[in-house]
Amino acid sequence: MGALHLHFAGAKNVGVDRTKLLGVIAHGAHYAGWPNAMAALRVLNQVWPEEE
Repeated sequence: MGALHLHFAGAKNVGVDRTKLLGVIAHGAHYAGWPNAMAALRVLNQVWPEEE
């Protein structure tokens, strides 16, 4: 279990909206690179599927 997995699960547990996390990923993509953002999106979808 990686750090992103833990942070996303923690954010979900404290009530952070999923769309806010998507915005953070999109914003960070410009700095960290789109491949890293897509990896973060895959982790987010594992922790917090869109259907929830």
